[in-house]
Amino acid sequence: MHELFAETIEIMLAGMGGVFLFLILLTIAVTLLTQFFSEGDASQGPNSKQASTAAGSEAASAGDQESTTRATKLAAVTVAVQKYRQARESSADQQE
Repeated sequence: MHELFAETIEIMLAGMGGVFLFLILLTIAVTLLTQFFSEGDASQGPNSKQASTAAGSEAASAGDQESTTRATKLAAVTVAVQKYRQARESSADQQE
């Protein structure tokens, strides 16, 4: 019985260690991807070529374009949330 208990503890610790290692690797990957794809820093990521070649009025235009893009994303999310809430309310009314 003692050997069975020891083997159970060993398997449990190996499993917990594997999960812990996976979570550490996942955290590192998410952190690296967040830094790579961050929108705040123009010197990194896919927009770096545009940011490095823009000058003068072109830089102001890029700033306006970024502002417009953010406003468009915000509007899309707002509409999606409103549609979700409407669908949720109508399904709740149908269930009653």
